[in-house]
Amino acid sequence: MTETLPTDPDAAPVFDTKVALVLRDDLLAWQKLNIAAFLATGIAAAAPETLGLPYVDAAGRIYGRTLGQPMMIFAAEDALAPDLVGLALRGPRKAVDKAVKGLCLHS
Repeated sequence: MTETLPTDPDAAPVFDTKVALVLRDDLLAWQKLNIAAFLATGIAAAAPETLGLPYVDAAGRIYGRTLGQPMMIFAAEDALAPDLVGLALRGPRKAVDKAVKGLCLHS
């Protein structure tokens, strides 16, 4: 995972890869959360280089490593394939953008 640090210290870093989760939009809230967590762990397992360092808060508490880049979560529904509840994508930004083009962010 390569990130480009912006010249503006308040701007977010720009990554050369993108992570997108696509979930069916007709699921219950707890199902959406469960599937998103499941898919995110799949990305972390498949691409361990995406994990950042352990997080240490201001009080010195140490937390586990998390994905070092944001994940976008989109909504979709395919009535012809009800067994598919979601999928995860990670790849070059332009390829992932093309794959999710036209989908709405999940609400």
